[in-house]
Amino acid sequence: MQKLRNEMLELQQNLNSSKFKMQIQDATKGAKESMERAKQELKDMQEFTDRLEKDGVIDKKKGYSVEWKKEGDLYINGKKQPKEISDKYSRYYKKDGYKIEMSEDNDKHKEFL
Repeated sequence: MQKLRNEMLELQQNLNSSKFKMQIQDATKGAKESMERAKQELKDMQEFTDRLEKDGVIDKKKGYSVEWKKEGDLYINGKKQPKEISDKYSRYYKKDGYKIEMSEDNDKHKEFL
């Protein structure tokens, strides 16, 4: 029993240590930063698709797919876009590429791949 009490006391001291508290604070800060980055990325994707729709490149009501290839090529609904279109929206390109798909659903469910 005494050994168990000593282990519990040691565990409690470790949990109350400033080193442990700093680790928790660092992890929390990192999680908050990751959430802010993700929030900004979603905002950028919304802005991107809004601009594409405004310019008549996509119709959100009919569903669409937008894909940036790693090489910087832009594909909309499976068709490679001319350089002028890719250049116009290059602000939204990310070096690893990505794909956005939206179905013709009424609930406007977006799937980011």
